[in-house]
Amino acid sequence: MKEPEAVLVAALLHDIGKFSQRVGNEVRWRHEAFTEQFLRTFSEKLGADAERILDLAATHHQEVAQRDQLCVKLADWLASAERQREVQPQIPPERTALLALPSRVQLTQPEPQPRFLPLHPLRLDEATFFPTDQRQVAPEDYRDLWDKFTKTLEQLPSLLTLTTWLTLLQVYAHAIPSATPWEREPERRTTPDVSLFHHAKLTAAIAACLVHLPEDQLSTDELVQLRNALRGFEAPDFLPRLRRDPVAQKPLCLLVRGDVAGIQSWLYRIARAEGETHRRTAKRLRGRSFYLVLLTEAVALWLCQQASVPTCNILFCGGGVFDLLLPITVEPKLTEWERTLDEWLLNEFFGDLKINLAWVRVSAYNFYQFGSVYQSLAAALEQRKRRTFAHYLDTPNFWQHEVADICRYCDTKPFAQPDSPCEQCQLHERLGDALRHADKITYLVWASGNAASTVRNTVRTREGVSVRFDPLGLTAALVDEQTAQAIVKAWDGQSNLTICKRNDPQDWWQALLWDKQKPVSAGVWWAASDAPVALRQWRAPNKPDDDPDAIVHEDEGMDFDEIAALSDGDDLLGVLRMDVDNLGALFAVGVEPSTPSRIAELSGRKDAFFSGRSR
Repeated sequence: MKEPEAVLVAALLHDIGKFSQRVGNEVRWRHEAFTEQFLRTFSEKLGADAERILDLAATHHQEVAQRDQLCVKLADWLASAERQREVQPQIPPERTALLALPSRVQLTQPEPQPRFLPLHPLRLDEATFFPTDQRQVAPEDYRDLWDKFTKTLEQLPSLLTLTTWLTLLQVYAHAIPSATPWEREPERRTTPDVSLFHHAKLTAAIAACLVHLPEDQLSTDELVQLRNALRGFEAPDFLPRLRRDPVAQKPLCLLVRGDVAGIQSWLYRIARAEGETHRRTAKRLRGRSFYLVLLTEAVALWLCQQASVPTCNILFCGGGVFDLLLPITVEPKLTEWERTLDEWLLNEFFGDLKINLAWVRVSAYNFYQFGSVYQSLAAALEQRKRRTFAHYLDTPNFWQHEVADICRYCDTKPFAQPDSPCEQCQLHERLGDALRHADKITYLVWASGNAASTVRNTVRTREGVSVRFDPLGLTAALVDEQTAQAIVKAWDGQSNLTICKRNDPQDWWQALLWDKQKPVSAGVWWAASDAPVALRQWRAPNKPDDDPDAIVHEDEGMDFDEIAALSDGDDLLGVLRMDVDNLGALFAVGVEPSTPSRIAELSGRKDAFFSGRSR
């Protein structure tokens, strides 16, 4: 494990003691003592840097002065900027339920009644996924949750990657409050609305930015000054003093937003009525939509790799938008990275799809006023959208590109065979077909470098579909379990390989056991699982007798005209389209105070609901 990664693992696990502390703490130990106990017990999962990680994680509440220790401590404090105090019932930590943040969203309507999440591992069933009106959890709930957590952890390989630790917290700490209203004074009680998982994730993300700051850009003495300034966060004049502090105004990181432009026209271009003369439009539309999901995530992953930060620095990714927290040191490189993306997307999609990038600097002071940061970022993105492909306006062939013919299926790619789909349309069709096999295509694989070649070579002769993002050095693949196992077996352990289980937060870790000697990362992949398929062989009555596609075979995906043929009356389709209105406003002003941890909490809940739960 490299030294920066040891700091990040320490930042991620710095509050893990709050979990075990609430199982049974008759002697009222502080949670740092439980963190140290946990890390010693499971030191083999931390590798050779176990002692270093323990020192960094267990001392984050002490008067530290070493640079790495200061990075963990300051990251924790800045990530805690979301904590809100209000008059509420006093509840001990081991009885406090997590307040469901979506129930506190307020845009135009009065604030609804608060709801609370039951204390269970992350599941998609109705009994545990949705909040209730129970403000307190039963004492035995923490014991049961802790036993399940440690039982899973004991079965895992000796050395876990940061991504795997992140998934463990996502599954087992998603409903644990990071802070509770235990204080005696009613006005000082903390609102328990941010999970331990999201607080830990943001702490690691901030630490990843801080460790990249060189001494000549932010000295260790200045980090000590910042520590001293943030210590007085409960003082009435804290924010005015912080605003006047020159060190607190120094930029520590960048909040970067990427927005995929042109989605609607590109996505629905193949869904014209006359397009139904070409078969399998439904598969291509489903695959096309999922390709956009992969494209957005691939760009977010690539930017994190370019900035040398882990995936926890992806604060949000969904709906063609992502927010990243990146080191301030990469700011001079962002324009170059944006040009790389522009060139690739122009060559691949001929201007139909574009990723606009915008960013703002974030100081320590900004973490306590983060709603204004998001508003500034939204304004910067709007300005950026007005300069789409600005670098290429004067280049040859930008406005006109001479081709012999284009694909008749997507009207985008140059393609000289009018009766066949282009390579891109064929890929989307294969993706759409794979997605409907929810019981068979159960893994999403992400790979970079040498691992990407291994994935492509393995999938080529087995069950699955691989998607190449060559300019980014990434490959994604939808595969069955046997193919996923073959990928791990063939992998040489170099670069990065992540195996994500489809909608399965219970057995997601099984991939780690296929070869315990290799640093495989594991996660959960949220994906809609419903697609119309034929339950038996059937002849579509609205097709000519001589149409070879008139017979729909059992378990075959049905196309739009075949679905329409099942209608009572005219052969018509019914379309239900769902969209989340005012999503940007929801993140910026829907919850108060608007801070990264709260926004990460809210976006995480919505991602699990719309991508995993909604079927």
